Amino acid sequence: MASNQQAEPRIETGSVMRDAKVDLIGVVAGAADGKFQLRPLAGGLEWDVDPPDLKPVSPHEELKARLAVESERSIHGRHW
Repeated sequence: MASNQQAEPRIETGSVMRDAKVDLIGVVAGAADGKFQLRPLAGGLEWDVDPPDLKPVSPHEELKARLAVESERSIHGRHW
Protein backbone atom coordinates (compact mmCIF):
# COMPACT_ATOMS: atom_id res chain seq x y z
CA MET A 1 0.00 0.00 0.00
CA ALA A 2 1.47 3.35 -1.05
CA SER A 3 1.93 6.11 1.47
CA ASN A 4 0.84 9.69 0.79
CA GLN A 5 3.66 11.00 2.97
CA GLN A 6 6.73 12.36 1.23
CA ALA A 7 10.15 11.25 2.41
CA GLU A 8 12.12 13.84 4.35
CA PRO A 9 14.78 15.47 2.17
CA ARG A 10 18.27 14.14 2.75
CA ILE A 11 20.44 16.83 4.30
CA GLU A 12 24.03 16.63 3.11
CA THR A 13 27.06 18.83 3.64
CA GLY A 14 27.17 21.34 0.79
CA SER A 15 23.39 21.41 0.32
CA VAL A 16 21.77 24.82 0.08
CA MET A 17 18.98 25.11 2.64
CA ARG A 18 16.79 27.70 4.35
CA ASP A 19 16.69 28.37 8.07
CA ALA A 20 12.94 28.91 8.35
CA LYS A 21 13.22 30.39 11.84
CA VAL A 22 15.23 33.42 10.64
CA ASP A 23 14.41 33.13 6.90
CA LEU A 24 18.04 32.95 5.74
CA ILE A 25 19.58 30.73 3.08
CA GLY A 26 22.94 29.07 3.61
CA VAL A 27 25.12 26.09 2.80
CA VAL A 28 25.10 23.12 5.15
CA ALA A 29 28.58 23.10 6.67
CA GLY A 30 28.06 20.19 9.05
CA ALA A 31 26.16 18.87 12.03
CA ALA A 32 26.94 18.64 15.73
CA ASP A 33 25.04 18.21 18.98
CA GLY A 34 21.76 17.51 17.18
CA LYS A 35 21.87 20.70 15.10
CA PHE A 36 23.01 21.61 11.62
CA GLN A 37 25.40 24.44 10.87
CA LEU A 38 24.66 26.74 7.95
CA ARG A 39 27.24 29.07 6.43
CA PRO A 40 26.12 32.21 4.56
CA LEU A 41 26.38 31.94 0.76
CA ALA A 42 28.80 34.88 0.88
CA GLY A 43 30.98 33.01 3.37
CA GLY A 44 31.50 33.76 7.01
CA LEU A 45 30.62 32.21 10.33
CA GLU A 46 28.18 29.35 10.58
CA TRP A 47 25.07 29.45 12.71
CA ASP A 48 23.20 26.58 14.34
CA VAL A 49 19.83 25.42 13.03
CA ASP A 50 17.42 23.01 14.68
CA PRO A 51 16.50 20.20 12.25
CA PRO A 52 12.77 21.11 12.07
CA ASP A 53 13.73 24.65 10.96
CA LEU A 54 15.88 23.44 8.05
CA LYS A 55 13.94 23.57 4.77
CA PRO A 56 14.98 22.85 1.19
CA VAL A 57 15.12 25.67 -1.34
CA SER A 58 14.07 25.47 -4.96
CA PRO A 59 16.67 25.90 -7.71
CA HIS A 60 15.07 29.30 -8.42
CA GLU A 61 15.48 30.42 -4.77
CA GLU A 62 19.10 29.26 -4.71
CA LEU A 63 19.92 31.10 -7.93
CA LYS A 64 18.22 34.26 -6.68
CA ALA A 65 20.20 34.15 -3.42
CA ARG A 66 23.51 33.51 -5.20
CA LEU A 67 22.86 36.34 -7.66
CA ALA A 68 22.14 38.70 -4.74
CA VAL A 69 25.53 37.83 -3.24
CA GLU A 70 27.33 38.40 -6.53
CA SER A 71 25.48 41.66 -7.11
CA GLU A 72 26.53 42.90 -3.65
CA ARG A 73 30.14 42.00 -4.43
CA SER A 74 29.98 43.73 -7.79
CA ILE A 75 28.37 46.93 -6.51
CA HIS A 76 30.39 47.30 -3.31
CA GLY A 77 33.59 45.53 -4.27
CA ARG A 78 33.29 43.20 -1.31
CA HIS A 79 35.10 39.92 -1.44
CA TRP A 80 34.09 37.87 1.55
